[in-house]
This record gives sequence, structure tokens and C-alpha cells, in this order.
Amino acid sequence: MEGKLLNHSQSAIMYLVHHIFLPPELPQEDDFDLRYEAILLDICFEALERFRLYVGPEQRVVVQTVIDMVSNLKSVRDSSDGSIREDQLKEAMRRLCNKADGIIPLYIRAQNATVLISRAEKSINFEMFELSPLNQAVITTKGRLRRSFPGPAFALDIDTFEKTQFQAMVAHTLAEMSHQSAADTLPKVKRPAKCTLRIATQPIRM
Repeated sequence: MEGKLLNHSQSAIMYLVHHIFLPPELPQEDDFDLRYEAILLDICFEALERFRLYVGPEQRVVVQTVIDMVSNLKSVRDSSDGSIREDQLKEAMRRLCNKADGIIPLYIRAQNATVLISRAEKSINFEMFELSPLNQAVITTKGRLRRSFPGPAFALDIDTFEKTQFQAMVAHTLAEMSHQSAADTLPKVKRPAKCTLRIATQPIRM
């Protein structure tokens, strides 16, 4: 692991530090970078696989669940732009139908949201939550900003979820949402000699 880290640039390593350890002096701007996000996922995946070797049988089952979850996250992610790959999401949902449990985490950056699709005993659960808080909440809150996760959630019976048309519709919708920001999600702010984007004050809620 250490050797692989040394193969990356200093900026890539600092990106990992900022997003894993969260030091006090974080960048005061959006430092999102597709290349570094891919490295972050790979490093976390490799660390989990190594960690699994050092835990007992009972804990190993839990760690394996997390490994499978991160693997699903990697498999449905389009490395070219970070959006969701529709075909891979359909395949992941198909596999979920054949398992006793499992989780598919989806990062929908364009909507400032995450969706968790998980298998329970007799149902498929959908859980959604907003990632970054609204600007207004951050600015006006006195003291700590309290948030709760997940947000809206609902369950579907297995028979409904297994339908090919339903899975195709869900995969297509989430894939579209992952790379198409809705109107006014990132409003433009005009400044002298340039036009920039500011963080949305009203991100789309799912």
C-alpha cells in the first residue's frame, strides 16, 4: 500500500489526505478531480482487502460486505466523467436479485445526492440523502449544523424489483440524473470580465 501511494503525485496524495483524514485546514473550494477520485476508490478498496486479512471470521463477513459495496460503486461509475453507467447499474441490480443481501451505493454528484439500493430478506430498499448541506443552512445556523441520514426511504417487494422493465427504467433515470443538473441547480453568477458557477442553494431533492 505504501509503495503504491508513493507512485502518485504529491497533489494526488494531498487529495487523499483531505478526503480521508479531513485535517483542520481543508481546501476552501471544490477540489473535485476525476483522476484523484479514481485513486481514492482504488486505495480504499485495496485497504479493505488487506484489512480483511487481519480480522476474525465474524468481522470478516462484515468487511466483505463493505468490499462488495465499494466494488459495486466502482463498477457502475463511468471513469470518464464520474456519472453512472446505465448498463452496469442494470447488471448490478440483476445480481442483487440473486443475493440474500448486498448494497449498491450510487454517487449522483450532479444532484448533490447519494442513493443506496440494498437487499433485505424479502424486499429491496431505496435510501436517499443529500450530500452537502444547503448554503443557507450553513450560513444561518448558530453552533453545530445537525443533519440526519439517510433521508427519504422506501421498500419494494422482490417481485416488482425483478421486473426487467422496472430495472431498466430505474437505471436509465439515475444515469440521466447523474450527469444532467436540473435548471438552477448550479446558477451562474456574473462578475467583471468572467462568469462563474456558485454552489447551488437549492439542489435537487430525490
